[in-house]
Amino acid sequence: MLTQAAKKYKVVTQMGNQGASGDGVRQLMEWHNANLIGDVHTVYCWTNRPVWPQGIPWPAQNGTKPADLDWNLWLGTARQKDYVDKLVPFNWRGWWDYGTGALGDMGCHIVEPPFRVLGLGYPVSAEASVGSVYVDEFKQGYFPKAALLLPT
Repeated sequence: MLTQAAKKYKVVTQMGNQGASGDGVRQLMEWHNANLIGDVHTVYCWTNRPVWPQGIPWPAQNGTKPADLDWNLWLGTARQKDYVDKLVPFNWRGWWDYGTGALGDMGCHIVEPPFRVLGLGYPVSAEASVGSVYVDEFKQGYFPKAALLLPT
């Protein structure tokens, strides 16, 4: 749709992620191509995300929908749910009905550079871990009993 609109209105558009337009990935590519970083056998990608609620139950208390928000339009094809406070414009990404969580939100930015620099194909395995759960924006939850449920 963006391509069609660009042609129709004769404008230039670009869609991508931050890594595609900065100097960091270009510099990594130069180092790799010059064999300055050696053979790469493992890639670790790290982020402090999510810093929004994620992996927690849907709030039990409904919120007050802003007058200028068309809730049905915002929901789109997602199943009908009552509006809850702090879902839009930011925290929606923490629920599968609306987003893909931190991996989908940040993955394209932090996982794409190794694929481009190293010329990687499809992954054959990946591991993920979570260091903390956020129950509100920039507010970590404290779940001491949850650690007892983790495999050792």
